[in-house]
Amino acid sequence: MVNIDKIKALAKEQGVSIAFICRKFNLERNYLNDVKYGKSKMSDERIATIAEILNTTPEYLKDETDIKEKAPATPEGEGGDIASDLTHYMEILESQESLMFDGEPLDDESKELLLISLKNTMELAKKMKERKKSGLSDNK
Repeated sequence: MVNIDKIKALAKEQGVSIAFICRKFNLERNYLNDVKYGKSKMSDERIATIAEILNTTPEYLKDETDIKEKAPATPEGEGGDIASDLTHYMEILESQESLMFDGEPLDDESKELLLISLKNTMELAKKMKERKKSGLSDNK
């Protein structure tokens, strides 16, 4: 059984409104209270989608684990091609209907800026990893 209090707490932490979650599933807001008090049952598919929105796992929402954070998705192969890594992460971001900035869905320009930022961050991380492997420190 899903823990509605965890859903509400995570939603508040992440700035996702309960109204948004209810709209996503075309639900009345009191549906969550009905689930909380055993008057309705939430499907595993719906729990999984809510977990995805809240960047957690269904197991956490069902009190089967205390680990709140979802393990980050990693592309095949460590330190792989930045272009394929970016494609992978952008696919994840594109699949997130809740990807917003300041309460508004990201427009195409903002998504492009996010992609550029991700690319720069990944290139920097790759360079830092290479420096560390070669024994160079930031002070040299």
